[in-house]
Amino acid sequence: MATEDILSHFPSAGGTTGGAAFDIAVYIMVSMLILVGIAYLISRVFVNRKLEDWAKQEFLQVFISAAIVGGLVFLMHPQLGIITQAFNSLTPTEDLGVGSVIPCSGDYGAGLPDGTPLCYAYQYLGGLQLQIFVMMAGIFAVNLVLDIISKIAIDVIIVEVTPLGGLASIVQVLNSALQSLFFLGVFVRVEMALLQFINSTALTIFLPIGVVLRTFFATRRLGGGLIALSVGMYIVFPLAISLNAISVSEMRAGAFDDFNNFVSTIQTLNPLTAFTDDPDGTTHSIASPDDWATYIDSFSESKTVLDEEIAGLPETLVTLVSSFLVEIVFLPVLSVILTIIAIKELAALFGSEISLARIEV
Repeated sequence: MATEDILSHFPSAGGTTGGAAFDIAVYIMVSMLILVGIAYLISRVFVNRKLEDWAKQEFLQVFISAAIVGGLVFLMHPQLGIITQAFNSLTPTEDLGVGSVIPCSGDYGAGLPDGTPLCYAYQYLGGLQLQIFVMMAGIFAVNLVLDIISKIAIDVIIVEVTPLGGLASIVQVLNSALQSLFFLGVFVRVEMALLQFINSTALTIFLPIGVVLRTFFATRRLGGGLIALSVGMYIVFPLAISLNAISVSEMRAGAFDDFNNFVSTIQTLNPLTAFTDDPDGTTHSIASPDDWATYIDSFSESKTVLDEEIAGLPETLVTLVSSFLVEIVFLPVLSVILTIIAIKELAALFGSEISLARIEV
């Protein structure tokens, strides 16, 4: 009965990375054992104490490297690894709503494994991005209407009056919110790309190369640092982002409903809709003063509702933008700091040292 090759499950196995790198690490360790044995023999023949101490130290380091390589193979195995299974078991089960429709795998997916914190974090950030896009589209539509009606002027003999000119200030506020949302959208897209980068490189490039470098005495510290980098990026960062989704899920509850009500109210005043021909054949001309007078009269009917929506707009915008700022900027930065600290501690475990003078624990 043929045994299954565990290394074949690692990404890009058989190529320059993945399983082939673990094979190379084994060959290097065997070669190092032979080299250390020869060095020890020479040190005994020529009674060289420094060479003998080096050979003994390297002999111990080879066994440490073997334990690290063997542990990584079985602990980080994509299907059976203890760390991998524990990592996937921590995936939150809360429904992400709009974010859950974003696929992680398949023809139109992001290339992330389903059922993992990587996929959950990507869907969570994708949901935030979609909400930002919906909000930006609503502001675009509102600005179009408010900018038009704020410029409506009425000639009263020798005076020209713009009764709704004050709405221009609301347009300016919405333009500022639009710029903030644009930068937040760019920021969240960068975070989504970072998750894709981690999925594509952590186990396929950084981990295999780190394992190979860890087994060679001249690059042992660099290899340990790369191993710590791969494990920290693949495990800590997406898990921290996933936990963010749970901790702030209720921050903006109801705020989007208020914003959607505001957009709907403004859309009822859309002049493009007001000058649409009626089904009975009545024609409404945008060049007709009478039709414009009828359109302006319609404001008296919706004035109370419009005043209420405008009065609640500042609180709604502040709530939405501030919640996005926390979820897209503050919490991810905190997740990055936690990841860096974890990488620093893991580097010490794998025989390396990463100096973080301003981040100490």
